[in-house]
Amino acid sequence: MLLFLGFCSSIQAFENYPGITPSTPYLQALRHFYDGNYPLAKALLEEIDPKSNPYRNTLMGVILTKLNDPQSASKYLKSNNTPPEVGAYIHYLTFVRHLKKNEKKKAKQILRNSLSSAESPYISKKSILALANFYFKENEIATSKRHIDRLLSDPRKDEVIFTGARRLLIDIALDAQNIDQVLTEYGQLIQHFPEADSDRTLFKRIQKNFKHKLTIHDSLFGPYENLLYLKNLYRLKDYEKVEKQATYMVKKFPDFKYISQIYVILGKTYYFQYKFGRSIPTLRRALLFYPSDKDIGDVMFFLGLSYEKKRDFKSAKTSFIAFLNRAQKSTQFKKSINESYFATAYYFLNDYYRRFGPYEDYKKYLNVFETKYYNTMPFKQYEWESKWANLKLAVKNKPSETHIPYFKKCITNPIASSKIITWYEKLITERNENIFGDKIFRNAVIQYPQSFYTNQIYNEYFSKPFQESEFEPTGIENKTNKQFKKFNTLFMIGLADMALEEIQFYLTSIDRFSKMHVFHKTKILYKLGKPELAIKSIDTGIKSKLKKYGLYPRPMIKMAYPIVYANEIKEFSKKYRVDPLLVMALIKESSQFNPLLLKKEKYGLTQLELDVCKRLNTRLGMQWKGKHTLFNPEQNIKFGSFYTSWLLETFNYYFHYAIASYNVGPKIVQKWIKGGIEQDLQVFQDQVVYPETNEFLNKVLNTYEIYSTIYNESI
Repeated sequence: MLLFLGFCSSIQAFENYPGITPSTPYLQALRHFYDGNYPLAKALLEEIDPKSNPYRNTLMGVILTKLNDPQSASKYLKSNNTPPEVGAYIHYLTFVRHLKKNEKKKAKQILRNSLSSAESPYISKKSILALANFYFKENEIATSKRHIDRLLSDPRKDEVIFTGARRLLIDIALDAQNIDQVLTEYGQLIQHFPEADSDRTLFKRIQKNFKHKLTIHDSLFGPYENLLYLKNLYRLKDYEKVEKQATYMVKKFPDFKYISQIYVILGKTYYFQYKFGRSIPTLRRALLFYPSDKDIGDVMFFLGLSYEKKRDFKSAKTSFIAFLNRAQKSTQFKKSINESYFATAYYFLNDYYRRFGPYEDYKKYLNVFETKYYNTMPFKQYEWESKWANLKLAVKNKPSETHIPYFKKCITNPIASSKIITWYEKLITERNENIFGDKIFRNAVIQYPQSFYTNQIYNEYFSKPFQESEFEPTGIENKTNKQFKKFNTLFMIGLADMALEEIQFYLTSIDRFSKMHVFHKTKILYKLGKPELAIKSIDTGIKSKLKKYGLYPRPMIKMAYPIVYANEIKEFSKKYRVDPLLVMALIKESSQFNPLLLKKEKYGLTQLELDVCKRLNTRLGMQWKGKHTLFNPEQNIKFGSFYTSWLLETFNYYFHYAIASYNVGPKIVQKWIKGGIEQDLQVFQDQVVYPETNEFLNKVLNTYEIYSTIYNESI
């Protein structure tokens, strides 16, 4: 129930529900309930007619349980026909209270009541886990293990229960000083859920306990276990660990049956890290080990993309043609590949033959592209590029004032790209033609630092204005949905943490993707004042399950890109003359709005280094009160806004220079500029040698574009 403390500030969430308004005693009682003032909440509830509010008796039952009066609580719950999931939670609270008092018989009786509730399997498992922990502390190891085995026998590996059970087994083995058993259980834990010990805290405790120089691979005994661990690391997009793990496996298990999968994962990881020089030979090597159809498809496709990034267009063409030819010969191969791969291949080949010929091949691929893939994102990108080419040709031949409206329309369109800005700059500098006016160009550079590919993707969503109703998934209030009814009931009566756990259990126990439940989970996390967890919920719940282009569903976009700390950002952005949405994008991609984040000696929301903040502090004339100042959101945003403004001014409002400097430091970027690095965004990205900087630049520009579009360039 500790999660409720962060929920007090969001009590307005209940104002939208029937029978709950700010003036009702129920809402006042709910506020006192969150504050922990149970007697006052109980007194207010006693004044309410049960018929006027359907949740009055249930909340009264919860409060009486908290006040250690289970008999009275059961009367209220019974009289209100309490939903089974709420009753199960009451059983759980009572069960834990009896365990703490060492009342084993009463606890077991309550546990039987909890297990009989088919409506809440998660609570049943949670109760068994609590009982196993209790027996472990009582030194009844055999009994504790029996309960743990009962949990682990379930084929559905719910993350909370599975990790809790494995951690308890590790504690048991640590007590017995059985190092082999400890490593076995730890290996089982991280194979399925590497994020359960992402910071290696548990493993460091194991090392310290046994005083051995252990490595993570000591707990992964065979190649199959290592491969499962590798796949889960790749699923989490932890590319640094993926690279280390895959490199280790290639050396350790050179004769492994599925070594081709390791090379494919490693090659794709190099691609996503912008290490195209490494991705190409790694992917080519994967073909030597008889990969499956799916792996062959990945190899050919990512080889083509890597060659394209290296500007080796002929090799890219060869890879994409081989990819499409194999799909024509093998139906099984075609079924194993995502449709977006084929659309992207046709897009590239269409563009290649349009530029280099022959014209017959261009028409052949264009005909298939227009016929089969006209609804895909690559085709929409092709359409836009065709319109832009026509406009560019018209202006290039004979620029005149008649072209100004066309150019303005193009430069302010959400799908305008850095190519337009670069071309316009050349028009002014090389041909000395100012028919459009320098002011238009300057505004374009300041307001539209576009990321080309992102613009094409999100154009599908932003082609019409947003309505607030669009951010509620269809069927979210469907009363016939049994699962949603359960979560909604728990949430409305004040059991937000319980609703969250039930949703998480439901999402991990089903095979199909449920947009509605991910939406509701994220909504609760925002109400609990945890934006960083809410964004993570969207990322893991949506992006990992929607394979097609990695797009957020339209109702999730504002949740994935929220407005947080708006007042502070508006105040300091205005003061230091920087776009507040750019500051918002920098904070989101730096810290995901986690004010207490400390990573690689960078602090808080804006993730600035200590030395940088000390220098900024001197410039701003503030009194330095130590590094803990940086965990204060207001002070951190002040430093970040001023620093962003200074970087933009230093680099003449070239966003990609400023944002790259934010990540790697202005001195290094200035060195690149002196060395002759290109101003064009896409060329600049290819020439940046640091993958982390390149990735950060991409993310911030993409996020800034999305914020600018969905919030109409204002907070």
